[in-house]
Amino acid sequence: MENQADPIRMTAIVPFFTEGGRVSRNDFAALCEDGSVLESRKRTGAAKVIEVRDRQAGTLIIKAWHPKRRITSARLYPYDLRFRHNAAKLRALGFNAPLVRGWGGIGSGSTRFICYEALPGASLRSLIPRVDLRGAAGFISRLHDAGVDFRSLHMGNILLSGSANYGLIDLTDCRFSSRPLSLKRRIDRLIYLCTHKREIGFMSADDRWSTFLDAYCEAAGTEPTELIQHAGRHAGWASLSHAGS
Repeated sequence: MENQADPIRMTAIVPFFTEGGRVSRNDFAALCEDGSVLESRKRTGAAKVIEVRDRQAGTLIIKAWHPKRRITSARLYPYDLRFRHNAAKLRALGFNAPLVRGWGGIGSGSTRFICYEALPGASLRSLIPRVDLRGAAGFISRLHDAGVDFRSLHMGNILLSGSANYGLIDLTDCRFSSRPLSLKRRIDRLIYLCTHKREIGFMSADDRWSTFLDAYCEAAGTEPTELIQHAGRHAGWASLSHAGS
């Protein structure tokens, strides 16, 4: 039975290897049935993230963007193209980002998809409370020093494979600059790192937040007092300030 399952899975994923083409709604339904739906839209139940495992192709992720309204910036710059362009830029800068295998539309409407090879590792969120704070801080500092403004920077989107091999997923909201990020922009991203209750609870306990900030500032060549002084004006600082001050 196991030998019969793999060719079926490969058949289901093949249409999604297209470069800018379209797959049918039936193809998408077959993929959802054959793979594992990891995330769905709360309102409609439509599948958003599907994982497919195959012995030949490895583990693949298909992420779908279903239209929310008629007029949106995604019509001019579709999310699948943003993902593809951002992944290529990150890889060119030396960061681990998914390797895209296909992209395009689903059906005749405006639903878009991206198909990429799953990065190895586990998210920092899933590693709580065993997160290596100094290692994560060093990685994020390197990201910011390279001018990468990863606007979805939170522990669920940072993967760790091995002892110090970090990678990024969910790449649609990412901007690049030829210069390192400003202090204000760095603070915005660092505080957004802790947006979920579990992350806030973990980082604000003991001296974890201050340990993380010290390690980040050391890697970035910034004085912790300067960062904390500026961060105090941020609306999200209150939930973490007692551990970072």
